[in-house]
Amino acid sequence: MEIRIEPAKLSITGEYFMKTTSYTFLMISLMFVGFRWGGETLEKIKTKADAGDTHYQAILGSIYRKGELGVRKDYEKAIQYLAPAVKARNGLALAQLGAMCANGEKTAKDKSKAERLYAVAVPGLKQMAENGDARSQYTLGCLHMEGSGGLQSNLVTAVDWFKKSAKQNYAGSQFALGMCYFQGIGAIPDKRTAFKWFEKAAKQHHSDAQLKLGYFYENGDGVGKNEQKAFDLYMCAAELDHPVAQFLLGLAYLRGLTGEKDDEKALLWFIKALETGLPSELQVSAQEQIPLLQVSIGSQYATKKNEKQAAELLYKALKSGNTNAIALVKEFLAIDGLQEVAPNLKTYLAVLEKGQPIIQAEPADLDKKNK
Repeated sequence: MEIRIEPAKLSITGEYFMKTTSYTFLMISLMFVGFRWGGETLEKIKTKADAGDTHYQAILGSIYRKGELGVRKDYEKAIQYLAPAVKARNGLALAQLGAMCANGEKTAKDKSKAERLYAVAVPGLKQMAENGDARSQYTLGCLHMEGSGGLQSNLVTAVDWFKKSAKQNYAGSQFALGMCYFQGIGAIPDKRTAFKWFEKAAKQHHSDAQLKLGYFYENGDGVGKNEQKAFDLYMCAAELDHPVAQFLLGLAYLRGLTGEKDDEKALLWFIKALETGLPSELQVSAQEQIPLLQVSIGSQYATKKNEKQAAELLYKALKSGNTNAIALVKEFLAIDGLQEVAPNLKTYLAVLEKGQPIIQAEPADLDKKNK
């Protein structure tokens, strides 16, 4: 017998985006979490940074901070490159360090210190922005959006800076501008214009933009519904380590969005999303799905006589303490002819029913205790 798990009654993106596509979500998305470095290659940036160019040290520090351009996130290297640029009072570097303080990245969260760093950064940012530097224009737009660094919150001014930067093909600003038009923040709501800017940013591998476009295509919101395009965009963003895209990809496989359901791939992406850093509002959903999928996959292994794999997955499901998973395991073990597939599981169930935790127990240990 195979136990098939039906997905939770949750639209893959609808409920999440209804809760998060707001001014708060815009700020979470913009405040220095999506810097994309235009057409400049990592090699060119690193060569200039290593030669002592403080502007490129600030850029490279930002790339390591967020894991951009194919490099892994590395806060130590980020600080290594930001430090000399901060010492030289480079506005971009100061703003990046401020963001690290604000978010508690490799340092204690300290919003007061972040504000002080933003304030020191502003004069240099203004000068670079007025000289046409796209990244400085973007950063200045973010500070105006939030009203940080001693600047008054001014949404229209923020949008103006995003426009100047976006027209220079800077993906971070293209996404920011798309969000402003989508939400009507500092601009008249216009989904068609929002879509245009999201699309430009997505083509530059901006994972937030890819995620947003996926939402458009999956729900047919302002564009023809195309679930395959939505799936492909979620996959692109997931492979760039976007935790929400990884979660949505898990749901896509669970539902069979573009083909057959695939519980094993769904489980893989839910686990990956939690490891990457899934937002708290989605963590519970992922944590609820994982043990149910473990039971489903475990039962499939059992019917194929892969007893060891079945036992490992069913044990993990019980270990989670998920009541629905526990009930499904009981149901599974009650079936004639399947009791011996994973003999230790009855021992685990007995321990659970006595109210004892099995988190630290291993199969062999439990068997010894219950003999």
